Amino acid sequence: MAACVLAGIGVVAFWPGGRAPKEPEYHGKKLREWLRVVEKNSIADHEVINNSTNLDNITKESPQVIEAVRAVRAIGTNALPYLIKWNIEQPRWRQNLASTYRSKCPKSLYSNAVAHWIYGEDPNISALSIVGFGIMGPDEVYAVPELVRLLRESDSNVTRLRVLACLQPFKARARLALPTLREISAREHRNRMVIDVMNEIQPGAGDEVWTNR
Repeated sequence: MAACVLAGIGVVAFWPGGRAPKEPEYHGKKLREWLRVVEKNSIADHEVINNSTNLDNITKESPQVIEAVRAVRAIGTNALPYLIKWNIEQPRWRQNLASTYRSKCPKSLYSNAVAHWIYGEDPNISALSIVGFGIMGPDEVYAVPELVRLLRESDSNVTRLRVLACLQPFKARARLALPTLREISAREHRNRMVIDVMNEIQPGAGDEVWTNR
């Protein structure tokens, strides 16, 4: 099963062109719609949610939020490719073109849908990746290899910072990322965020690197 999940993640997250596979839905709502429910309404510590397999024990959230968390978990590993790819910074030409559209288009003709089409995605979508990985639970472990791949291969600091933010709630589930994080910390001696993520994954692992740098 793990091999099939990883293959599916790679197909969607690094789709080479054309029409990408359809974003997964649950009960008529897209993944992003369920995540926005959590983003806008959640008041509890997501760590408690992420560590809980029995959501009936979560008493500080509204039924609306719990329903959304259940929906995301029902989508399961099919959500992971989208949570991963939403971290990837769009090409500079797309950013520039979208910026030109925003600044030059008359307000009466401006459309968010058109702006997102030009940009290639909702510019704020990466925030939903953090929300998603903060509530996914044990299935998030299957995303670690591709997140590590992004850390290793991406030339975008924006992408890498987004990935680091996503890895934090994984805690011990992201232990396979530690070797890569150690390599990054060796190259970037003052990258405190890398150290903090390492400490979340394995308490003291980042501080040890920071002390011995």
